[in-house]
Amino acid sequence: GVSFVSLALVIVYLGGMLVVFVYLVSLEADPYPEAWGSWVVIGYGLGIGLVVMVGLVIGGVLGLLADEGTVNSGGLLSVRSDFSGVA
Repeated sequence: GVSFVSLALVIVYLGGMLVVFVYLVSLEADPYPEAWGSWVVIGYGLGIGLVVMVGLVIGGVLGLLADEGTVNSGGLLSVRSDFSGVA
């Protein structure tokens, strides 16, 4: 009913405030953050890119990510593809 919707909205609002608070605390905790052009940030970006590429290659070569022929879960996915009727 209406009380559930209002409770859900309050929880969403508090979650947003928590995200803003954590972001501000993390900015305050690091007085000298790394810039986009520093070698540390470039190294992190290359490392994340390498992990994503390896995952895509392994998933594409071995066919573990999705079975495109059916709507049932297959491979590493644990969800179904036919959620069109969910309200």
